[in-house]
Amino acid sequence: MKQIKKIDDAILLSQFNSGMTGRQMADFHGCSPAAVSKRLKRLTPQPPKALDNLTTKQAAVVKRIVAGESPTAAIERCYNTTTRHSARSLATQIMAVPGVQLAVEEELERAGLSRRNRISKLAEFVESADPSVGLKALKSACEMGNDFPIPTTRNLNINVACPIDLSEYQM
Repeated sequence: MKQIKKIDDAILLSQFNSGMTGRQMADFHGCSPAAVSKRLKRLTPQPPKALDNLTTKQAAVVKRIVAGESPTAAIERCYNTTTRHSARSLATQIMAVPGVQLAVEEELERAGLSRRNRISKLAEFVESADPSVGLKALKSACEMGNDFPIPTTRNLNINVACPIDLSEYQM
C-alpha cells in the first residue's frame, strides 16, 4: 500500500518559485503531478477580477502604483502626456474611476499589503519614540483617512467700485 504524503505548502511554493517542474515537485512530495497542480492552483492567487475590467493603460497604471510609483508618475509612463500638469490632471481623473480604485486595493491585497496591514504598520510608526517620525506617520494616517481633504473649489468675493455712472447705457 502506497503511503500518502502531505504536501508542505511552504516548500511547494518555494519549489514553484525556484522553477522546479511539476514532475520534480510531485516526486519530491510523493504524489501525482495533478495533485501538485491542483494544490498550486489553490495556493497561488489568481489575477484580480477588477484588473480585467480596465483598459490596458489603466491596468498598467494600477500595476505601477502598486509597485510604488505615484499616480502622476505612473500616468507619465503609461500615457502620452505632454506636461507634468496634464499627467497630474489625468491621474486625478483616472484615480476617481471606481474600477481603478478597486483594482489598486485588490493588487495591494495580493501583494500582502491590505488596508488593515498598512494601517497596522502605520500605527507602529505613529507610536515611534522619534517625534518627527511619529508626526509624519500621523500626517500619513490622516491623509489616508481623508481627514485633510484638498479643497477643490475656492470662493472668491471681489467688491469692485465703479466711479463711472453706467446708468445712461442701460436699455
